[in-house]
Amino acid sequence: MPLLEEIERSRHELAAREPATRAAGRALRLDTLAERLELDTIDRELLLLALAPELDVHYERLFGWLHDDVTRPRPTVQLALDLLTDSMAGRLALRERLVDPGAPLRRCGAVTLGEPAREGSSARAELVVAAGVTRWLSGGPALAPALGSCVELGAPADVEEIHAAAVARLIDALRGEGRPAFVDLVGPDGVGRLRVALAIAAQLARPCLVVDGAVAARLEAADFTALVEGLTLASRLDRAAICWRAPEALVAAERPDRLAQLARADFDVFFWTWSKMPPVGAWPAALRGRLRAELTPPTEERRVALWSAALPEADAAAIAAVAGAFRMTGGQIREAGAAARALAVGRGVTPTSALLLEVGRQHVAPRLGALASLVVRTSSWDDLVLPPARRQQLEELVRRHRHRATVLSAWGFGRRHADARGLAALFSGASGTGKTMAAAIVARELGRDLYRVDLSQIVSKYIGETEKHLSRIFAEAESSDVALFFDEADALFGKRSAVQSAHDRYANIEVAYLLQRLEAYPGVVILASNLRKNVDDAFLRRLQVIIEFELPTEAERREIWRRVWPDEAPRDPSVDPDELARRFTVSGGHIRNIALGAAFAAAEEEAPISLRHVVESARGEFVRMGKLMMAADFALP
Repeated sequence: MPLLEEIERSRHELAAREPATRAAGRALRLDTLAERLELDTIDRELLLLALAPELDVHYERLFGWLHDDVTRPRPTVQLALDLLTDSMAGRLALRERLVDPGAPLRRCGAVTLGEPAREGSSARAELVVAAGVTRWLSGGPALAPALGSCVELGAPADVEEIHAAAVARLIDALRGEGRPAFVDLVGPDGVGRLRVALAIAAQLARPCLVVDGAVAARLEAADFTALVEGLTLASRLDRAAICWRAPEALVAAERPDRLAQLARADFDVFFWTWSKMPPVGAWPAALRGRLRAELTPPTEERRVALWSAALPEADAAAIAAVAGAFRMTGGQIREAGAAARALAVGRGVTPTSALLLEVGRQHVAPRLGALASLVVRTSSWDDLVLPPARRQQLEELVRRHRHRATVLSAWGFGRRHADARGLAALFSGASGTGKTMAAAIVARELGRDLYRVDLSQIVSKYIGETEKHLSRIFAEAESSDVALFFDEADALFGKRSAVQSAHDRYANIEVAYLLQRLEAYPGVVILASNLRKNVDDAFLRRLQVIIEFELPTEAERREIWRRVWPDEAPRDPSVDPDELARRFTVSGGHIRNIALGAAFAAAEEEAPISLRHVVESARGEFVRMGKLMMAADFALP
């Protein structure tokens, strides 16, 4: 039987060449594949059977002949059982290797089953080898190029000095960790989660495949399955680490089937990069990392070093100002530094403090939506008319925050006064006395944007919704380093009452939550209230500065009337600040309203602003205020 003799001769020749190849120090890709996929001899034979038509189309005719059906050119489960075993026990065991999703060839997606010819039957299902296996055996990467829409190969990266210890701990743990090794990297955007994953992968001598989780969450079911199978093969065959960015998109998609697919996959090292870990019930236990690193933003001292590296041409004062003003992450500083350099070149100037603060505000703008709005004010200290004592209190407020790094860190007060990290102030006084203007000036002096919290969007009749909105506001403000302004603050920070109903109990819970959040917030919070006595005493204890804004005296009103008129505005000599200060006992805000109303009336008549225009405007303001009007105050000469 020449054919059988030829087969036997070829078998002996191959058996002799294999050990000779290994003895020469050359690795056989098939051996490496079997080792990495943990395949035994039977699994290897099944894989080679399925591979045959992929490597040589002549096998298609042979399989058609074996099936007695030329339309079936690939091996099936039934054919594999017929060729590789002749006992019932062997057939049952071999069938499990092919149909069980947890079997070595199946759990990594190396071999899948095609659609069975008859529904409900797996015997006629074709054995399909993953394209990644064929590509890898041919010397290429396991991951399909088509998956490049949401997967890219990450380049090794350096990590921030403050994260070096965490990287070292994770590397040591991963070297002894079993498979799959899920690692949670948690921290705000830009803190360096991806860089940590890339650095760990490089230390472990692994390539790192970075998955765009937001794109992956939107894939069709078949494409998502192909992605998971491709990543699994790349993890096992290419020894690649997987870094899944923005896993929050999977939580938001609420697709337990996709989470189950990831949980079943046979990865080696897998990183999740979270801005905030999801609640326990929203994330399967099988996907929770047994290893976790909480990555924190750099300290002010470290921010100075990062800004100096990003902008070596900026002077030390400008670097110190922007590093102290914004708690940026390393990634944000690098981006902001590049933007500042481009802006400075475009304007033909050096990166000054003002320019760096401008760029810093642009890069930390919070995503607060309808919950808060930016207070746009161009006022300065010269526009604010206050008694010297009140002005000094505002300057103290600025001073406390400007020098917090020196006092709390360098001088060690932060270790003894942990609740002194942030700055909270209360501005109380009648409407129009300058509370909002003062808040805007303080924020501007500190190099921060001021966001006014919209109470109509915050307070909800539904239990827990108010706290949820407040949590989002404080979290966004903290990550963006902006100042928060709560106008009419007594609506939220009012006194707690005796519990007489469920409403009282939940209202008190809201106040208690605010107390905790205010104490933990490291930024600037300014409360404004017309009535200080309506604010809960527990809040007053947590406020570093309390400033009473009183109605201006006649001398202060005179100064406000002098400053309220722009130099460009045409005025009649009858508009006398001394006379107006004596006539109208109103606050600065009302004075500005009266002046603006008079200007519009004069513009309508195409005439300079006169006393008549001011008096008529004041009459309308008094009506809106519901204030008693004296005839003598509105008399015209």
